Amino acid sequence: MGKLSHLKTLPAWLILAFTATLLRFRIDLNSDTLLLDHLFTDLFTQGGRWAEWKFSTAPAFMPDMLLYLLAFPLLPDAASRILAVSVIQVFLLAGALLWCAHQIRPTLSVTGANAILLLLALFTLTSANSRMWLYFYSTNNHLASVLFGLTGVGLILRYLARPQKLSAALLVAGGAFGAVSTGLFMLSFTVPVLLLLGLAWLALGDADGPLREQRRRVLHLAAMVAGAQVLGRLLGKLLVANVAREGKVQTSPETAGTALRNFLQAIKTAFAPDNPLTLACAVLVLLALLLLAWRLLRAAKLGHNGLVIAKPDWRFGAAAAVLAAGMLVHLPGVILSGGFADQYAMRYLAFPFALALLLCVVHGDRTLAAAASAGPSAPTRRRPLAVLAPWGLVVLGTMLVADGARLVLRAPPPFIDASAIAANCLTRIGHAGFPLRAGIASFWNGRGLQYALPHHNPMLVTDNRLAPFFHMATLGPVQRPQDYPGHFYNFAVLYGAAQPVDPEYTAATMRDVLPPPVRIEACGDGRLEIWLYQDASLDRAVKQAGAAYLAGRKRR
Repeated sequence: MGKLSHLKTLPAWLILAFTATLLRFRIDLNSDTLLLDHLFTDLFTQGGRWAEWKFSTAPAFMPDMLLYLLAFPLLPDAASRILAVSVIQVFLLAGALLWCAHQIRPTLSVTGANAILLLLALFTLTSANSRMWLYFYSTNNHLASVLFGLTGVGLILRYLARPQKLSAALLVAGGAFGAVSTGLFMLSFTVPVLLLLGLAWLALGDADGPLREQRRRVLHLAAMVAGAQVLGRLLGKLLVANVAREGKVQTSPETAGTALRNFLQAIKTAFAPDNPLTLACAVLVLLALLLLAWRLLRAAKLGHNGLVIAKPDWRFGAAAAVLAAGMLVHLPGVILSGGFADQYAMRYLAFPFALALLLCVVHGDRTLAAAASAGPSAPTRRRPLAVLAPWGLVVLGTMLVADGARLVLRAPPPFIDASAIAANCLTRIGHAGFPLRAGIASFWNGRGLQYALPHHNPMLVTDNRLAPFFHMATLGPVQRPQDYPGHFYNFAVLYGAAQPVDPEYTAATMRDVLPPPVRIEACGDGRLEIWLYQDASLDRAVKQAGAAYLAGRKRR
């Protein structure tokens, strides 16, 4: 596309940027979303050590952690950093989609590019006004599998058309980054692509001439994709000092059954009429999959030599084959492994869904281009589409701006969780004269509470035996307490009897473990209890439990 063409996509880019800014309404500062802020605060201001940290099973080194590292010194607080990373991710995803689309269809039109940008704007607006987990503002988003999956498809097509060392190097690097960032990448990209390449290598057999060259390229690609996965594993061993086992689901018939129920519930949630945006996105994905399946059935014919595809477009066909293999491997994989963990886990299928929508746009762009070039001789049903398609995008863009404006004017109320309740309660206690030092809490209250307190009092996340709960956290204060002098524990945040988030971390279950407090404050109509200590009894108990935990780790 020339300079004029780029100007014609400017309104779509602006609409996408507008919807990206709306992601600020979905930022919830909790123990999950504050992980990277805690990490870099510890490393850069508290003398923390990388080797003392444990991350989740999907550490998202690329792009999440790298982007947050860049944003950390430039922006003043966690909320602005999270928004900045989320907005950058929107534009990275837009770039990956457009680049992949141009590899599938090098002559992609301005209308096709605008359609891709506005579809992404629709999903971004939906993310800002629903429980869709897509960008960094949410946790466990696995965006690396989408970004490096799309770029991987484009690089494979590029290499098949014209082998270059740069394409090969980028494919290996992107595959390694995807593999080290999330294990989902292997299921969504590596395994399906290796399966396809293996079938292609067998199908080409002992061909001569150009086909032999294609067989050699297929073999090279298989080596690159497999090598990228191995490189990702090696990078993981280098970067991850403490392997995360928390959150991993043990594969069994029971966990597979739970995952299947979650998947069915996720479908029900996606198609629920209470949120028109999520419903629209779900319908679009379904229509895209159905359209591609219908086009495949129309093009496939059974002849003397077996199944053949009429009028093949090898670029489109190869990308569609990745999608088909991905759906056949990916969806059963996340269900049978038990990994489909909640009713919002459609994020695990974001890569095949994005590729399906992209292929539909490319197919529509090709159809409209054929109708425009044929002129009056084009089929009657196609001529109106060629005229109406740009106007349809204008309508879509107008609707996105209007819905976004409504979200700005009627912003959702801030989410009040237990850590916010505890912060208000502790702030009141501190203003009343109690010298708050450091505290202990459960996972869902620890990091969020530390950030919400006016003086950011240190918080240690423990289990219900006072041992450190070492998950998405650092052992620095436990291993080197002399380097963390502020960690003198004199309050504990426990759940009360009213609907505890963690039934194992309540005042009733921990009464026999904790030393007697000098005072107990009830908060949030019984949701929380704050146990306060004026002596060193809690500090001794927590540090003794920490020492016992470290001794147990050494024995293992």
